[in-house]
Amino acid sequence: MPDPYDVDIFPHKIYTQVMCDLSLVVPCYNEEEATPIFYSEAKKIIAALKKSGAIKTFEFIFVDDGSKDRTLEIFRELSKKDLEIIMANTPIEIEAFVHGALCMSHSGTCLMSAYFGGRRGNRGECAQPCRLPYDLKDGSGRTIMAGKHLLSVRDLDLSEDLEALIDAGISSFKIEGRLKDVRYIKNVVNYYRRQIDDILARRKDIVRPSVGRTITEFEPNPQKSFTRGASQYMLHGKRSGVASFDTPKAVGEYLGRIVSLTRKGFTLSPACDLTAGDGICIISAEGMSGTNINAVEGGNIIPNRMDGIVAGADVYRNYDHRFALAVDRSRTRRTIDATAHLTLAADGISLT
Repeated sequence: MPDPYDVDIFPHKIYTQVMCDLSLVVPCYNEEEATPIFYSEAKKIIAALKKSGAIKTFEFIFVDDGSKDRTLEIFRELSKKDLEIIMANTPIEIEAFVHGALCMSHSGTCLMSAYFGGRRGNRGECAQPCRLPYDLKDGSGRTIMAGKHLLSVRDLDLSEDLEALIDAGISSFKIEGRLKDVRYIKNVVNYYRRQIDDILARRKDIVRPSVGRTITEFEPNPQKSFTRGASQYMLHGKRSGVASFDTPKAVGEYLGRIVSLTRKGFTLSPACDLTAGDGICIISAEGMSGTNINAVEGGNIIPNRMDGIVAGADVYRNYDHRFALAVDRSRTRRTIDATAHLTLAADGISLT
């Protein structure tokens, strides 16, 4: 086996998934033979992408467990155009990430954590050094930015692009959920389930692989779960707005701006539905702080602490107490539609 500090090794049971990287062939080892296995499909995809000019040095490696089911798990840096090229050059099913945390490295094969402390991100042990604050200096040592999270990126959110991904040929969607709690899973998965069901209800040219409907007792909203801010990343090409320099934490949903301070609290504009138990994040020129809400009296919001609360500061809600209760209390039911004909006759009742 190569030195893991020289080439990072994927220890997971990769089986039929594809791992890929930028300008690096990732060795995904078979446990018995420790030999990477290549497929002709990968070569076709690479050739097509290189011909289009979409890539120059991407490589794919398959590992096969002998099953007939093959799924190509694509990396998150691809554009919609790249996806269409891939689909036109492979008969196998495509699975794509649509929501969750993003790695600063292309296709998530970052060695930064391993170099800094021996914790390998590809072994599920990433220490997330990309979420730490750094200083940016020029060649002469002059500080351009100080104490900013220069390597931290926003979270992926392709909920508005699901239909375009379906049209591109994606047959399976994947939600990143490392270290996420039950509320996050219930909320985000149900949100995407509803989005997909809405698309299926409008279109007859696509069908779901299973039967039945999932019914929940709350209105899902991904902005009320952990998020560093939504980003479409590179789906529509390289764009600004991917970085999250101010904080690697969940800021939450934007509520408004503090317009005045009272003896025990503050007022917001516009008015919002904050309630006791909610958690808020305050961002101002002085920095970032957070607290929870003790009470709301009319338009007067009374926090647990007044630290960082100044006129003109922006306020975000990163914990919605009522929403959390609704998710916790919600039951999820799976129903299957059925049609029955009841016939009433003189000689009895029949059901077909």
